[in-house]
Amino acid sequence: MLGRWLIACIVVVGAAIALAVALWTRGSGASGGIVFQAQVNGVNQLFTIHPDGSGLKQITHLAVANSQITGAEAPRWSPDGKLIIFDSGYEPKPKQKIGLFTIRPSGNGLRRLPLVTGLYNGQPVWSPDGKQIAYTVEAGDRSSDKQGIEVANADGSFPYALTRGGRIYIFQGDPAWSPSGDWIAFTERYGSTAGVIMKVRDVGGDPVQLTRRDLNAANPKWSPDGSRIVFNSHNPPEPGQDANLYTMTADGKNVRQLTHLRGGDLNAFANGWSPDGKEILYHLSGTLPNGRQVDQLFITDAEGTNNRQLTHLPSGSSPSHGDWH
Repeated sequence: MLGRWLIACIVVVGAAIALAVALWTRGSGASGGIVFQAQVNGVNQLFTIHPDGSGLKQITHLAVANSQITGAEAPRWSPDGKLIIFDSGYEPKPKQKIGLFTIRPSGNGLRRLPLVTGLYNGQPVWSPDGKQIAYTVEAGDRSSDKQGIEVANADGSFPYALTRGGRIYIFQGDPAWSPSGDWIAFTERYGSTAGVIMKVRDVGGDPVQLTRRDLNAANPKWSPDGSRIVFNSHNPPEPGQDANLYTMTADGKNVRQLTHLRGGDLNAFANGWSPDGKEILYHLSGTLPNGRQVDQLFITDAEGTNNRQLTHLPSGSSPSHGDWH
């Protein structure tokens, strides 16, 4: 049972915490295969780590004016592993509160993309050939403002609308490009308690619904061979509900539940796949049956077994939104 395994796995001794804190502030100097966001002094920053849990390194040190401005969030590797793209409220512009940035895994070369199609541009993802990006756009703070998924060249030029919510209560986000390059999966939300995974051709057209509304699904991520999509249910979870990991084939069939969290205390949020498609990265947060709190990144095999904890960061850091290259 996952619950019994978690109780044993999350026991953190003082020496492990001290080591995590030391790595947190120092880093190893080497870039890792996984990039993720985590909070430092209340601001999200980007980190890299090796899949075995070694080599933790902080790669952004963004200073923000106040806690309401986001730091570095939703990082994604470029296909060649030379760049990381992310969204941030760092140095906001008059017509844009959140924009898109790239940085090298070394932490050098921070660059803002000259892309201002909305007050908020976020959740970026690269095309498989690295020539384009897809991202979520919100034109303004009003519910009636333009919202949806857009595509642009990798340098931020020539943006175009891929989808539009169309109605006030619909929100579209979490774009994920298929390895073949011809589909983009995304989340379509109807208020806070209903959401589905959709997919649309990279050139636009009518989206195809892949999941049932009652799953309240979110965070789709394609397997490296394009045959499966991992996602999580109940995002966000209502009282008494738990977010669980699922996989399905690319046509929305053969849905399989990987985690079986119950009781409304624990949530597993899908982050992505290992490059060989054999493992899945996810964020586990909540309260364990023994009362201990957990808020870390974990790795499971593609069948939902052989779970292991990846990060051991200080309480309150909330590592999430990982991407594996």
